[in-house]
Amino acid sequence: MKIFKLTICLFVSLFIFLALFSPAALAVDSDFNGDGSDEIAAMYDYPLYCSALWVWSKSGSMMNPTPWWASTYGSWNATNSKVVTGEFNGDAYDDVLALQSYPLSCAALWQFSSNGAGRFTQQAVWASMSGGFNVDLAKIAAGDFDGDGRSEIIALYEYPQSCAALWFFDYDGSKWTCNPIWASASGAFSVPGCQVAAGDFDNDGAAEFSVLQPFPQSCAAIWVFDKGATSWTARPWWASPSGGWNVASSKMVAGDFDGDGIDDLAAQYQYPANCAALWMFKSDGGRFTYTPWWASKSGAWDATKTKLVAGDTDNDTRDELYALYDYPLSCAALWEADSTGYSFNVYPVWASKSGAWDVKKSRLAGGNTFLPVRYPVGGQQIDINLSTQTLLCGETYYGEWREGVFFYDFSPIFSTLVSSGRPPFNTPAGYFSVYAKDPTVDMSGFGGTAEYYYVPNVPYVLWFTGNYSIHGAYWHNDFGNVRSHGCVNVPVDAAAWIYNWAPIGTPVYVHY
Repeated sequence: MKIFKLTICLFVSLFIFLALFSPAALAVDSDFNGDGSDEIAAMYDYPLYCSALWVWSKSGSMMNPTPWWASTYGSWNATNSKVVTGEFNGDAYDDVLALQSYPLSCAALWQFSSNGAGRFTQQAVWASMSGGFNVDLAKIAAGDFDGDGRSEIIALYEYPQSCAALWFFDYDGSKWTCNPIWASASGAFSVPGCQVAAGDFDNDGAAEFSVLQPFPQSCAAIWVFDKGATSWTARPWWASPSGGWNVASSKMVAGDFDGDGIDDLAAQYQYPANCAALWMFKSDGGRFTYTPWWASKSGAWDATKTKLVAGDTDNDTRDELYALYDYPLSCAALWEADSTGYSFNVYPVWASKSGAWDVKKSRLAGGNTFLPVRYPVGGQQIDINLSTQTLLCGETYYGEWREGVFFYDFSPIFSTLVSSGRPPFNTPAGYFSVYAKDPTVDMSGFGGTAEYYYVPNVPYVLWFTGNYSIHGAYWHNDFGNVRSHGCVNVPVDAAAWIYNWAPIGTPVYVHY
């Protein structure tokens, strides 16, 4: 009997030991309510410098969002935030940290601490001096890099002449500090275009920092930065052949997608004709091998309209991949890629109403982000807003990519109301340019139907795509409302001004 009891005690002790010390993947820490499952958080940008933190929780087969924090008006600009999640302070709940940009290359780190019951409280925990940290030049990821049970942040920072450094944001139990841990030689590491993620890729109980780096001729490599006993090391774990991987066409996140306790990398890749695939970069502890886990049909998925994040939302020991998809008219949907261990099943788990959620105004906490790459875009541009039925002419100065969206400075110098296409003749949205100009044109269409029209001597016509044009309309004064068969009607005097101002080749941006 004593031997039997001793055996039972040993078995229980072994079970507890394994439960406490078995390796667990570290890519995602977003359990804000302490239920053992991850949630998905997003910071949303509202007008007048107001923002909110929304949290999606799993409920059956669906994800339901609720607001956990909101700023006062004028106090927070989410477009200046880079947001991560993790167990930063050692309590029972994961939190959100936002690295916030301020003027004069100044930055601050704000912690949004969860109370476990649907609310975040906001507190500033670190700030740089003026000129000390430009958030636009940093790519960040969070993980427990030193194995102390608390998450830290690493920022890949761009310096001139293709030089880079890693900065380590660490909480020691009383305060946050920021110190450099690695730097490249001048000319050795170009940061623009890189993507970063963090996870325990070598199964040592601490997270590593990975960088997907682009090279010329559609070539790429994944570098893994690992904390050693005395210093950080950088080593390539994967490289594509020439022409084998275009980083600009991909988005990368980390997670334990096959449930083996080792974190991997998943990448969504954009192909022509709105086709996409999910590639799995599986770690064997020292290198990545990649295989496709899912592919869309042609025309079914535009990867440029998605933002990605991962988390184990159903507590099944495998991370799920989530894509927040941008649809027209400020509508969004959250798609789940559920892992079988060797492939993904993809299906929607939430959708907003029309006009209720603009993905471009969202910052997924811990999701994939893109370092702004600045482009000179100086010149004239025509901006047509189909929602407000307005047209602006102006000058652009420079632009940059932020999280897959192109932003640019635009200074309007002329504006007018318009009448665009009414359903089902909606004016197409997109990026176009003036390809031809005519002082007058006789226009007709839809012969033999109730929609037949013939309008002679239509003045000041600027063609921007197919049979669609901007032109003067002398036959009505209903500007500000949809009315046409697809063209953009403007008052005749306004059309004359635009015609004389805009040369062939002028960009035309049509949007809602």
